[in-house]
Formats: sequence, C-alpha cells, structure tokens
Amino acid sequence: MRAKITAVWGHVIVERDDPISGDRIRRSYHVPDCGGYVRDDRGRQVCERLDSRGATLRSSALDLPDVIRREYRRRVARDRKAGL
Repeated sequence: MRAKITAVWGHVIVERDDPISGDRIRRSYHVPDCGGYVRDDRGRQVCERLDSRGATLRSSALDLPDVIRREYRRRVARDRKAGL
C-alpha cells in the first residue's frame, strides 16, 4: 500500500508500510508554533530521512508538510537503493 501523508496545521501524519515487516506504521511529526526542531509523536527530535541520527531537521509550521514529504522521498530512495 502506498504511503499516506496528511497535513494539519503544525502536524504531519505519515502512514506507510514497513519495508521489512510489512506492518503499517503511523508516525506524527510536529514543530512548535513559532518553528524550531521537528519532533515525532514520541517527542524525539527527527533527523534527515526521518531517522533518529544525522542532521536534525528544523522547520516552521507552514513549511513542515514540504519538509516531511522531501525527507520521506529521500528515505524511500535510500531504502530502494539498499534493496528494501
């Protein structure tokens, strides 16, 4: 099943299938109202390619959907290159 990315002011929800287990994964990303570091639904800072390591993502609430879509595409491209 394809990924579903839903944007609501200050929050972006990504639903996708895990390439290894096939389980459906749902993650929510948000930023403070005035912008800042992107955090996931567990309160952890999010890095490039939506990973937990690397360059930390920063965004405003207005730009958050574009940032998440871009990093999701980068993640998918990396997974495909790795054969997942």
